[in-house]
Amino acid sequence: MSEPPPGVQPRRQAGPDEIADAEVVTLTSDLIRIDTTNRGGGDGRERPAAEYVAGRLSEASLEPVLLESAPGRANVVARIAGTDPGAAALLVHGHRDAPPGRSTRSPARCGTAWCGGAAPST
Repeated sequence: MSEPPPGVQPRRQAGPDEIADAEVVTLTSDLIRIDTTNRGGGDGRERPAAEYVAGRLSEASLEPVLLESAPGRANVVARIAGTDPGAAALLVHGHRDAPPGRSTRSPARCGTAWCGGAAPST
């Protein structure tokens, strides 16, 4: 690699934390753009988001399973085996539905994902 001209700072490579942060913002922004409005009365629309999450887990060499409690109301389950068989299990849980009237499609801004379903309202 050649040296930059005098007075020009060399371009810094992004570190692993910055790459991971960008991936989290992309994943979250993609999920926020999927309409998961829960209008009640059985009108659930979580399945497209569940399918997206399952696809991303599959890309990470996991074997996700979609479970539907009702049409359109899908959950994703995936297991990551631990290294200590005597250790307690850990459950990571999140929900994908959003209440009506809240924006579910706001893009990421300044490296942070913002929307009514992704941030608490005050």
